[in-house]
Amino acid sequence: MGGYGSGGWNDTGRPLESDVSDLDVNSVRRAGGLALGSNRLWTWRWSHGRECSIGVCGRGEDEGVTLAYTVTPRDGREPFQVRDDVAVEWTPCRYGGRRPFWLCPGCGRRVVKLYGAGAYYRCRTCHRIAYRTQREQPIDRIQTRANKIRNTNAH
Repeated sequence: MGGYGSGGWNDTGRPLESDVSDLDVNSVRRAGGLALGSNRLWTWRWSHGRECSIGVCGRGEDEGVTLAYTVTPRDGREPFQVRDDVAVEWTPCRYGGRRPFWLCPGCGRRVVKLYGAGAYYRCRTCHRIAYRTQREQPIDRIQTRANKIRNTNAH
């Protein structure tokens, strides 16, 4: 009863970070997507072959972006358009320069990535997204940590 691998441990039905699309503020910045008037299309292909895309329209480095995309609900309802404004906050770096963060439209938290787990791009907290390691058994976490050390020492 309840032995190793009996399943269900910490399996809350929350989506995993590796299973949802993400929008990294640093990638958008490097591609020039924060610049005033820039229009970028971010596209990715899922493992099952479906392709998704999101339009990122820059409103200026200090203002943020407008995300534009179409959501197709799984329950058969009609697809709908989303236009969502996402602000950017800059923080100074210790040795000069500054670093951008998204301000989550759902909760206002400062984050590097927004996730498309629902109809809107929000932070991990708003979507209740879990990391794969959060679903591991304690013995598996120890094994993962040992493998990481082993791989680090091998190089």
